[in-house]
Amino acid sequence: MIIETEELKIIPLNSKQLLSYTEGNQLEKELRIHEKDRFMSETVKMKILSKILKNINEDEENFYFYTFWIIILKKENEIAGEFCFKGKPKNGRVEIGYATFPKFHNRGIMSKSIEKIIEWVFINTEITNIIAETDSQNLSSIQVLKKNKFKLFQSQANNFIWMRTK
Repeated sequence: MIIETEELKIIPLNSKQLLSYTEGNQLEKELRIHEKDRFMSETVKMKILSKILKNINEDEENFYFYTFWIIILKKENEIAGEFCFKGKPKNGRVEIGYATFPKFHNRGIMSKSIEKIIEWVFINTEITNIIAETDSQNLSSIQVLKKNKFKLFQSQANNFIWMRTK
C-alpha cells in the first residue's frame, strides 16, 4: 500500500524494508531513490531491531501500526521525513509520531502527509481519535497539528497532547 499525492509518496515499510532502513542508505538503494546522509540514533535502531520488527512479524496484517512510514518527495526522489503509529489502536484511539528531515523543513511536507494519512485512517480503519504529543516549544509541529484540525487535549509540564476526532 502506498499513499500518493502529486508531490508525495507515503510508504509503510514492511519488515524487510524496515531492516534495510536501519542499515545506512540500503533502503534508498533498494528503492532507487536519492541517497542522503540520514542519521538514525542507536536508541531508535535498537528499538526497531528488538521490538518493532518483532511486532510486525507477530501481527503482519496490522504491520502499518508498528512500522515506520517514509515520506518521499517525488520531485527530489528523496526521503523527506518519517511517520509512525505508536502501536495498534486501543478503544478507537491511536497515537502518531512524525519528523521532517532538516533539509525539508518549512515546506508543508509534513502537514500534507499527515492530512493524507488521517484521511486514510478514517476511511480504512475503525479509529475515531488520533493523538499526537509535542514539546510545548516545538512550534513547527504544533502548526502541523493545527493545520490538520487537532485540538489541544492535555498539557503536562513542557508537553502538549493533541487530539483529532473523526
